[in-house]
Amino acid sequence: MWFLVLAGAAPAQTFFVANNGNDTVAKVGPGGSVTPFATGISFPNGVALDASGRVYVAAAGTSSIEQFSSSGVHLGTFATTGLSNPMGLAFDSDGNLYAANFGSSTVEKYSAAGEDLGVFASAGLNGPTGLRFDGGGNLYVANFNSGDILKYSSAGSPVTFSANVFTPGDLAFDASGNLYVSNQGNNVIEKLASSGADLGVFATTGEHSAIGLAFDAGGNLYAAYRDANTIEEFAPNGTDLGAFATSGLNTPTFLVVATVPEPAAGAWLTGAGVIAFAAIRRRQRATLPGRR
Repeated sequence: MWFLVLAGAAPAQTFFVANNGNDTVAKVGPGGSVTPFATGISFPNGVALDASGRVYVAAAGTSSIEQFSSSGVHLGTFATTGLSNPMGLAFDSDGNLYAANFGSSTVEKYSAAGEDLGVFASAGLNGPTGLRFDGGGNLYVANFNSGDILKYSSAGSPVTFSANVFTPGDLAFDASGNLYVSNQGNNVIEKLASSGADLGVFATTGEHSAIGLAFDAGGNLYAAYRDANTIEEFAPNGTDLGAFATSGLNTPTFLVVATVPEPAAGAWLTGAGVIAFAAIRRRQRATLPGRR
């Protein structure tokens, strides 16, 4: 994730972004500077950080999760079993990693050591993409194909949190516990209360399709524009502050911030989940949902 210091904002932070178009992960620093972080990842999607700062990347092309040190050294393949066109990733408070399988409409759970703990959720899922945990240990899943957001208890029992969300991609909580959704189908970012009530459009993304979402500690929201190869910045009131990062991005999808903001109303933000692919192209290449 990427952060710019604004008046009254917290110190600048660093982001990681999956570049789906050129099989890399980039590091975005204060001021929007973009530098290479990791290469050779087959169609990267979700990006997440563990408590030690290691970076995990969902590789759709190989249906694997790759693990990197904080400096970008490839530490090996973290997981392969149970994965099918993985999208968003998210850690729970115990250090277990969850992966949204767009291909099998499941969420798989892994221990901190990479052991496959099996399917955490499948009921109600239809093309899951973005994942986020709240402070109560509930997992929120964006259902791209069915246009809704499901909420799962720690036991994996689902309830519909919000319906009629047009092709949702990524999810992000603000410090007050409100949930934000990138709606690719109508190019808006929707804001939902912690109760699931629709608080309306937070921001429009114009002609661009936003996927990954992430907040900085100052409450600014960042959105990855896959078609424009930029990361857009929005103030806490939804004002579009323009492109925060541009050069060095190639079909950016998911984002994660290196320093996690502390939400007042609860939202475990260690994992970055967001949308990216929908179908397999030639050479088993995955394409972003809705992309023609």
